[in-house]
Amino acid sequence: MSLITVTIKFLIGAVLCNCALAASPIVRIKNGTLEGAIMKTRNNRNIIGFRGVPYALPPLDELRFQPPKPAASWKGIKSAKNDADICTQRNIYTHQKEVVGVEDCLYLNVYTPKLPDNKHYDVRKNYPVMIWFHGGGWVTGAGHSEFYNPKFLLDHDVILVTVNFRLGPLGFLSTEDMTLPGNQGMKDQAQSIRWVNENIAAFGGDPNRVTIFGESAGGASVHYHMMSKLSRGLFHRGISHSGTALCPWVLTRPGVAKKQAKRLGQYLNCPTDSSKKLLDCLMKKDAVEIIATDKKFQIFDYDPMIPFRPVIEPNHPGAFLSEEPAESLKRGNMVDVPWMTGFNSHEGTIKVAGLYGIKEKQYVKQLNDKFIELGPTTLLFEDTCPQELHVDTVKKIRKFYLNDKPVDESNKFAVIDMYSDAWFNVGGDMAVRDHLETLSSPVYYYYFAYRGVASFSKIFGAPEGDYGVSHADELQYLFPVGEQLFQDTPLSKEDHKVIDVMTSLWYNFANSGNPTPEITKKIPIKWTPVESEELEYLLIEKPNELVMSKNLYPERIKFWQSFPQLRWTFESNRNFKIKDDPSALISLLVICGLSICVKSSPIVEIKNGLLEGTTMQSRYGREFYSFQGIPYAIPPLGKLRFEPPQPAVSWTGIRKSINVPPKCTQKDVFTNQKIVDGQEDCLYLNVYTPELKNSDDKNLPVMVWIHGGAFISGQGFAFGPKYLLDHNIVLVTLNYRLGAIGFLSTGDMVSPGNIGMKDQVLALKWVQENIAAFGGDPNSVTIFGESAGGASVHYHMLSPLSKGLFHRAISQSGNALAPWALSKSKKSTNYAKRLAEHLKCPTKNSIEMINCLREKDAKEIVDAEDAFQIFHWDPAIPFRPIIEPDHPGAFMKDDPIALLKTGQVSDVPWMNGLTSHEGALKAAALAIHYFHNNKKDFISELNEKWSELAPMILLYEHTCPKNLQAKVTSKIREFYFGNKIINENSKSDLINMYTDGWFGVPASRSIKTHLKKFSNPVYFYYFSYKGRYSVSNIYTLFQDYGTYGSKENYGVSHTDDLMYLFPLSKLSFSPDIKQSEEDQQMIDVLTNIWCNFAKHGNPTPKFTPKVPLKWKPVRTQELEYLHIENSKNITMLKNLLHERMKFWESLPHRAAVTISNGQPIIKDEL
Repeated sequence: MSLITVTIKFLIGAVLCNCALAASPIVRIKNGTLEGAIMKTRNNRNIIGFRGVPYALPPLDELRFQPPKPAASWKGIKSAKNDADICTQRNIYTHQKEVVGVEDCLYLNVYTPKLPDNKHYDVRKNYPVMIWFHGGGWVTGAGHSEFYNPKFLLDHDVILVTVNFRLGPLGFLSTEDMTLPGNQGMKDQAQSIRWVNENIAAFGGDPNRVTIFGESAGGASVHYHMMSKLSRGLFHRGISHSGTALCPWVLTRPGVAKKQAKRLGQYLNCPTDSSKKLLDCLMKKDAVEIIATDKKFQIFDYDPMIPFRPVIEPNHPGAFLSEEPAESLKRGNMVDVPWMTGFNSHEGTIKVAGLYGIKEKQYVKQLNDKFIELGPTTLLFEDTCPQELHVDTVKKIRKFYLNDKPVDESNKFAVIDMYSDAWFNVGGDMAVRDHLETLSSPVYYYYFAYRGVASFSKIFGAPEGDYGVSHADELQYLFPVGEQLFQDTPLSKEDHKVIDVMTSLWYNFANSGNPTPEITKKIPIKWTPVESEELEYLLIEKPNELVMSKNLYPERIKFWQSFPQLRWTFESNRNFKIKDDPSALISLLVICGLSICVKSSPIVEIKNGLLEGTTMQSRYGREFYSFQGIPYAIPPLGKLRFEPPQPAVSWTGIRKSINVPPKCTQKDVFTNQKIVDGQEDCLYLNVYTPELKNSDDKNLPVMVWIHGGAFISGQGFAFGPKYLLDHNIVLVTLNYRLGAIGFLSTGDMVSPGNIGMKDQVLALKWVQENIAAFGGDPNSVTIFGESAGGASVHYHMLSPLSKGLFHRAISQSGNALAPWALSKSKKSTNYAKRLAEHLKCPTKNSIEMINCLREKDAKEIVDAEDAFQIFHWDPAIPFRPIIEPDHPGAFMKDDPIALLKTGQVSDVPWMNGLTSHEGALKAAALAIHYFHNNKKDFISELNEKWSELAPMILLYEHTCPKNLQAKVTSKIREFYFGNKIINENSKSDLINMYTDGWFGVPASRSIKTHLKKFSNPVYFYYFSYKGRYSVSNIYTLFQDYGTYGSKENYGVSHTDDLMYLFPLSKLSFSPDIKQSEEDQQMIDVLTNIWCNFAKHGNPTPKFTPKVPLKWKPVRTQELEYLHIENSKNITMLKNLLHERMKFWESLPHRAAVTISNGQPIIKDEL
């Protein structure tokens, strides 16, 4: 064969291949390669569909009734052009006769407007993701394109994922023990969300903007995911149509699930005397045979309609739901994300259409004649209302809705209202009220009353007649379900307008967390979230007349609330009972013998063992409990030096937690500390709580403090609880490794870095696992910190390791964009080598270098860090957080700027701010040398070597292009000092320069980025209260200038705000200092604001004498902020330090875009 022939054949093959690819889009995911298909939207937009994608192994044979296992990988190209089979089911609502579907059904569909361009990939352009969970009472339904087609939603820039999950007894059978704990179908859903997080970026989706939404059982499923630990951190917003976790049909009461399991076994001739025997027998039965038993459970029409549904599981690591939903809502024990919920005006048609649609009306007659007997079952309070109250309750319900008239054609709409309220409306109302009371994220409430040309009443059994706006009717305007169900009734022009409205609202919410971010022609109204007990809602009745209203059905809701027995909440059957657990009785006797009831020696039991604490008193004399020096990790000694932390081991007996824990090895450059102190065995935390665990009390919000100190100094114990514990919160303070021991990196997998940050993560995990024992709520955790602690807090918002471990965040005087907070990879590696050289360790091989450094004394390593200083204590932080190589345990894989701009952040309420003279941290120390130290005149040196020193001290030597640095350096000098010499009169200018460059500009940039990308509120503050003392006194501490530093006024310095949150005086100032009355008032103000934020996600939930204003979150690029000038002068302003910020924004600055290996490419923007 000639070369020409080969070439021609190759070219023809290439052309054919390219044509095939153009027609059949290909995508590579974690498990293998998928081939999809082109589809069209309503407005004729080309989109790409991948259908029948496996997200779990087929749940066959030994995997039946088991939690899902991730799908296996495949070779070659897997066709994803067609829907997979639906899960085994029979539709009771349409009285379907045949059982259909298969067990091998755990597949999903992905629809995307466009696949990412790998050549010009820009993660900032990734689409928000919407995951749809179908309804069907957990007995029927599928995510098929036949019904849930992307045709309407994909006219917007969003990715849609639809999911199959196991149904009926195959998905929800439970023996209420560890043989078969239940909720397999919910765990399928959780696995599908996890699949989305791992794979959706390959389809152009943003895994950090995931909205889960569903209708009916799908809506309740969404609400359950907000409560489940298995789903935590996997999604960022939720939409529940016509179903919440408080609806009476969504949960099986404890004890009932086991009875239903035994009944199923009896119907299939299986033994029921033990759970294991029952399960073994059911594993051998045919799936169709299992599902076909459904009619044997029915006593009236299809009631009880859902014999197998979600259940409260025994408490075990894989549990989807281990607490009653009502309790989770009351305690706020759930993911706090924006939530949209609502229902249709005639939800009860789902039941009534089937009753009245039959010509013979036998069910209507039966309901009328046997109302007292059938009422508890059909209205779903049989298991939640005491049996002795059934008759009285049924009579009152009939009187209220029917006025004791017959159930007949004349009262059809009254019966619809009765079912609407009992099945949907009351549970929805209660859920919204509980969200309003215990959570901070917005709740958007809607009422859908638009009656289009077709209705689901036809599907539910009434081919003719008006039944109002039925359950599921709104789905016609999000998905083209009518093309299958109502083929004889094409959509009207008005219907198409409603499609525009509904898809826009739902898309906007998925995109930004706000369904109406701006007024448009299609939606000329602002949908405001619920803010009061009147429950404001959006009425969707006419597409051109959307209206905000409130107090939906007040009399009907009030009627149902008059029945305490009908609040769908039942007393827990899982309360701790000593008689059921002899070992618990012994433990209690031991504990009581050791004075658990004596306030001075409180004892708690955590995962690792028993702890004995002590009591302390707050500023106002409140007695609270203190547990100090609790180990959260194994001591990082020997081979564990430079390694990620490992959880602490358990102990026997009672461990005393009454002594100050050792600080981590350190030397404080800011106070010119000469001696290294601390030790490596330092990974301890402290817990302070007003009340210990009490099963009858609501657990308290938790505040976890991360200390500052530039990642080189500090300790948790220094920040005492005396002020904050006047409020009902639990305070945790912690130590983490510092300096080279905590932040050294070799730039490879030998020692990738961020060890100190991983210590913090493990401490947060400890809080999740143990804080309930101290009376704290693990689902209401606020992390807060100052300076390096503030930057740490922001880093946790960016890190995949910290996802789901906290719910609110406060960054004081530091964030992830601060120029001192991140080390460039190469520079960090160079510092590691310089440290090794200084300590006479080999540097050519990372393994040899680390092994050598492990043999050095910790104090020797810390002492060597002085060798890095060039000017004063610059560079102050040679070892700091870094972008790690991409590996599963990485704390940070991408540049913070890229993560922020692409929305890869835990979207939680965030408070951020600074003090008015942050720069005193540096300027005060420089000035004191000039005025009082004869050894070195640093200000004169700065003046003379400005061009050389400025890029280093202002930290832009690695973020500004080399060819622009001279120009930038000149501009900075001109802006702050003009033509003047930098000397003793330049103190104020120096402070402003450092304030802006180190703190002000990063705060401004980070908040603006949050404002663009995230839906949760950002609260910005500016603290300018000058109290009697200032921490600037500490920054001037030198042996030849008195014990307590300079008394000169440097303004409101870096860390001055901390004096009003923590009693720093005993550690930092003269022991005999006395705060002024105004200082005391400022403590009241700051602790109130900070604790309100920790409790509610809102620092000013209501006006009080101490804080008499509403602190509004940032809403515009003018950056609205709270100015805290003194306790009597707290005001809302905007455009903080406008001219100074504007100057810095005119300079080149870092705007990183990352590539796949996590290494940043720096772009320089003017």
